[in-house]
Amino acid sequence: MAEVFLALHRSLQNVERLVAVKRVLPHLNEDPAFVDMFLAEARIAATLTHPNIAQIYDVGFADGRYFLAMEYVDGVTLRQLSSSLPALPIAQVVHVGIAVCSALGSAHEKLDIGGERMNIVHRDVSPQNILIDAAGYVKLVDFGIAKAAGTLDACTRPGTTKGKLSYMSPEQCLAGDVDHRSDLFCLGIVLWELTAGRRLFQRKSDFATMSSIVSDPIPRVRDVAPEVPEELEEIVMVALERDPARRFGTAAQMQRALEDFAVLKRLRPSTLDMAPLVASAAPAQRAARDALLEAVAAGDDAGLYALDIAVEPTVTSKSARPAARTTRRPGPRG
Repeated sequence: MAEVFLALHRSLQNVERLVAVKRVLPHLNEDPAFVDMFLAEARIAATLTHPNIAQIYDVGFADGRYFLAMEYVDGVTLRQLSSSLPALPIAQVVHVGIAVCSALGSAHEKLDIGGERMNIVHRDVSPQNILIDAAGYVKLVDFGIAKAAGTLDACTRPGTTKGKLSYMSPEQCLAGDVDHRSDLFCLGIVLWELTAGRRLFQRKSDFATMSSIVSDPIPRVRDVAPEVPEELEEIVMVALERDPARRFGTAAQMQRALEDFAVLKRLRPSTLDMAPLVASAAPAQRAARDALLEAVAAGDDAGLYALDIAVEPTVTSKSARPAARTTRRPGPRG
């Protein structure tokens, strides 16, 4: 869908900050329906303000391409973090779960300027879209395929399934009605994998993956990892109920369950304990950041440096294209 760059934003008063720039790929830039959807969804994402949501600063058009300028999170994705460790400590799993629930709850309850609920659904809650910065704070990113009821219906093609295949809810796979409870199922997948230490629904083909989400028996966490506390297992399994009516009713309810579990087990989910884990993961994007800062120090105002991040395209029910990976080298001058 897009390529992601690191850039330096400098205001008229020489106030500087690093920003991430997500730029639409050239072949999609020529698709009017996609551009309409990208702009409409970007406007929705730009309205969200929450400590656990990466802020959108600007939406624009430059050098023949549409782009988003957004908060740069100097850290790692949850996928990078979990891959760098034998296992993520239970307290930090809970830390991630509470933060993402808080972010989702804010988005789900978002009101428009008229005071009406926007019914925003993220639709792509996955380890690639959960970032943890160097200080240990969790940020949910990429509301780029989010949908607000009544706003994007005209821009969304009928029969299109959105999200990363192995982190979709059953209703997404079946192209059915999707509401905020779909995001809780997706978060349930993330938490199941963090606690069990392996993938839940990933199969050898797209069809097999979607079929497993819809109909395969879902193993209980403790069947795979007996050391996981029963109370945490129960929270994860409620989130993974295939019937949305049997899941947590809201993100706030799931957040409260995780907080109560932490109190029960005398856990202290904390950024202070998460930060050293992030530091040990050695984020690849530090190379892009350092290259940009070196260029600025040398007086070079040119400015896009590609981040080593895989940005997966929107997955449709008809096809799935491989992820587009940027390279660490200077991009076009801004």
